[in-house]
Amino acid sequence: MTHVFALFAIHADASEPFVRYIRGEWHSLARLQRDLIATDLLEQKTDAGHTLLCRSTRLFVALDFWTTHEAYLRASRSAECQALLLQRRIWANSAFEFGAFEHPRLQELYDSVAQSAISQSTTAIGSAPALPSASSRCATRNRQPSRDEGLTATTTVPSMRARNMAK
Repeated sequence: MTHVFALFAIHADASEPFVRYIRGEWHSLARLQRDLIATDLLEQKTDAGHTLLCRSTRLFVALDFWTTHEAYLRASRSAECQALLLQRRIWANSAFEFGAFEHPRLQELYDSVAQSAISQSTTAIGSAPALPSASSRCATRNRQPSRDEGLTATTTVPSMRARNMAK
């Protein structure tokens, strides 16, 4: 999935009609774009004195979710999609598209995580797991070996009496 981020500076008087337009008519038009999954609109929330813009300007970020990067490129070259995106920009004093972003490739992440796990496990290996010590004085009993597809394992667990004594 490709995420396209665009920043819009909207005059305060036009911010409410802009939001209504995006959530209403623009969404209806955007549904005609087959590969546009959804659009989300976020408004900057800051303290009154904490903005680089004049107080009469509101900032919005539009997040467009496209099926693939190729679908986004194909659609953005079409006259229909260009007209749709232009409709948003008309409302803005200024607009800036940050571009298309995708999550990092899963295979690259998997490779780095796997390599890290391998290096950690080779440093941790060196001694066999320790059996419970005789000094723990917990009575144990052997359960019948379990068999699963040709594998045999014996499980030793503390007896009920030993568990109750530990409490």
